[in-house]
Amino acid sequence: MLATRRTLRHRINASPALVFADARSYRKYGFETSVRGPWKEGVPIIWTFYLNDGPFEIENYDLGTTTHETACRLAGFREIRWHPTELSAEGLPTYDPSFWSTFLDHPPIAFIECAR
Repeated sequence: MLATRRTLRHRINASPALVFADARSYRKYGFETSVRGPWKEGVPIIWTFYLNDGPFEIENYDLGTTTHETACRLAGFREIRWHPTELSAEGLPTYDPSFWSTFLDHPPIAFIECAR
């Protein structure tokens, strides 16, 4: 009898549900997003993170839900689950829950879990 090993992958990416061209400010969370070019799938999204020793940028791209799921299936994953953005228990004592409202009401990230 052969043992099967289940392969799980977790990924965090720009949320396909958010129109970053219209995104709110996330500066109070330590970053901002901006879009280079007209809003459409594939447009670059620039994430600027503000650290104590200065800012740095990461370029990401807007990809729709179907594009994410197609890529996961082409990579051999059968099960794909999207998870909502949630506030951890550690985040509650640091700031009032209203502090997190922009991030939770308009999450800029998406959590994807895939299994083979």
